[in-house]
Amino acid sequence: MRSGELSKYLLEKKGIDMEREFEIRDTKRKGDISEHYAVTWLWEQGYEVFKNSGCSGAIDLIAMDSEGNMTLIDVKTTKKDSRRKDKYVSVGGGNLRPDQKKLGVKHLVFYPKSKDCRFVEHRDKYERKKPYC
Repeated sequence: MRSGELSKYLLEKKGIDMEREFEIRDTKRKGDISEHYAVTWLWEQGYEVFKNSGCSGAIDLIAMDSEGNMTLIDVKTTKKDSRRKDKYVSVGGGNLRPDQKKLGVKHLVFYPKSKDCRFVEHRDKYERKKPYC
């Protein structure tokens, strides 16, 4: 059984139906589920994963690759963007906070429909493309 299938099995065993994920209103519960999938995705990528045991802080996970390099991670969940067809946006703000920037935190985005994750790079909130004129 692949870890994604195991994750789904464990969530179903606990009575959590990810097919209804958009109906889950409690953002902390949605975040817990997203972090769970993020951990299993990172394991599949070959990382060892350490989880923040509190519910607050600058980071959610610490991932260590096979060479011992550490990555500090903040997990974000996406939701469907009603303005664009088949586009998703990050929930809870897509920009790193100043303390996260100082620590070198990276965002790992979780897509609930596909149960997939990916790292994303973010521009500074005030960084804009220059006009063509």
